[in-house]
Amino acid sequence: MKKFTLLLIGILLACLSAASATSNRLFIIGSACESGWDIGRAPEMTRIGDNLFFWKGKLDSSGEFKFLPAREWALSYTPQIAEPGNKTLTDGEITQLYPRLEHENDNKFRIDQSGIYNVIADLEAMEMVCTLEEKIPELFLFGTACDIDNNPDRRIAMKLEDTGNFTWSGNLRKGTDLVFLTSGALFPRYAASEASELTGTDVTVSLTEISAADTENRIKVSRGGDYSVEVNPDNMSATFTFHPEELHICGNALCGRQGVWHQTEQYIKPMEPTATEHLFRWSGYLYAIDNDDNRAEFKFRKGGADNGSWDGFVSATTQNQAVEPGQTYPIADTASEAGRGDRKFEVPENGIYTVFADTEALTMTIYSGEVGTDRVAAPLEGISVVGRTITVSSASERHISIYDTTGRLISSAIMADGQIELPSPGLYVIVADGTARKFLVR
Repeated sequence: MKKFTLLLIGILLACLSAASATSNRLFIIGSACESGWDIGRAPEMTRIGDNLFFWKGKLDSSGEFKFLPAREWALSYTPQIAEPGNKTLTDGEITQLYPRLEHENDNKFRIDQSGIYNVIADLEAMEMVCTLEEKIPELFLFGTACDIDNNPDRRIAMKLEDTGNFTWSGNLRKGTDLVFLTSGALFPRYAASEASELTGTDVTVSLTEISAADTENRIKVSRGGDYSVEVNPDNMSATFTFHPEELHICGNALCGRQGVWHQTEQYIKPMEPTATEHLFRWSGYLYAIDNDDNRAEFKFRKGGADNGSWDGFVSATTQNQAVEPGQTYPIADTASEAGRGDRKFEVPENGIYTVFADTEALTMTIYSGEVGTDRVAAPLEGISVVGRTITVSSASERHISIYDTTGRLISSAIMADGQIELPSPGLYVIVADGTARKFLVR
C-alpha cells in the first residue's frame, strides 16, 4: 500500500512539474465562453509574465468554465473545492486554483453576471480573478416551473432581443410558480406587483423588483401548457401567451417500414384534440410487423414533422409495451422524465385502431377499429385525484371503492365529502355508485 501511495504522489508531482515547465500557455474553456467545450476553439490567454496570463472576453452566467495548460484534458485548473460542484465568483473576487487530474472531481467556475470580463490567472500563486468591465443585460425564469426551486443553477435563460425585451418559449407545468432572476444571484429579482395567475390565453403581469423572498408575489401557473413569454424591463411587464396543446402519434407502426424513424409525415401523424382538455384521439392503420419482419412500434410526440424536438410520451414500463385493444396503459413524459428511456408500444396484429392519449392523466387507451370520443370515459363527477389523495365532494353520500389492476380491494367507504389516501403510485380503478373509472396515480 505504501509503495502504491508513493507511486500516486510521484505521478501527481510529475504532472505538476510538466505543467510548470510548459506554463507558457493557458486556455480558458467551457460553456460560459462563446466557443463552448470545443477544445480546438478554446481561447488562448495572453502570457503577460512568468506563469501569469490574461484574457478579455464574454462570459455567460448560465455556463461554466475552467483552464487548460494545453489542448488536452489530462490536467486542468479548477476551483479548490473538496466536494463535486461549481464555484460562483463575484466581481473582483480572488480565488484559489486547483491542479485537477483527469480522474478527479471536475469542478468548474461560474460568474453571477453575464458580461465582458478581464480574467487573470497566476499559476505560481495558483490564484485567479475575474473583473467585470461591461455588464450584459440578462433575465431568467426561476421557480418550481424550472423543475427545482431555490437553486439558481437551474434557472432558465431568456433571449435578449434587439428591442431590449427578453423572450422565451416552452412548457410551464400546471400547479407551479415562477419569478424572474436578473443575474445568477437570487436577489434582486422581478416578481408580480400583485397576486397573479396564468389562466387565460394572453395574460400580462405587472412586475416589481424585490430584494427578499418574503415580500414577493410569485406568478402562479394555473393552466399548464406551452407558452411564449416576453418581458419588457422598461415598463416592468411580462406577457404570457398560451399556445394550444398539440400531440402526434409517430413510429414505423404507421407505415410498416424498416430502418430509423424519419421526421416525415408518413411516420408522424397529428392527433385530434377532443372536447376534453389534454385528451387526444387518432384513428388509422397500424402495422404489427415491419417489412423486415421486426416488431413495429409507436409512441407520442409533442411536435410535428417540422419540429426537431423528440419530446413526447413513451411507455412508462421498463421495456416496450405490447398492447391489447380495450386496455389502458400508463405513459411517461420524456421532457420531465428524461431518464425514463425510449420504450414504445406494439400492437398484436395489423389493422385499424383508435388511440386515445391523455397528457394530464398520463394514460393511453387503444381500441380496435374506428372509435369515437364517446368510448372514452368521462371523469367521475365530484371525485378528483391529486398525487395519492382521492378527494370526494358530493351533494349526498356515495359508495366509493378503490381497486388495483389485479382486482384487489384497496379501500371502501360511504361518504359525501372526504379524502382517501392511496398506498403507492400506480393504476387504480375507482368505483362510485357502480360507475368505474381508471386513474393513474404518480
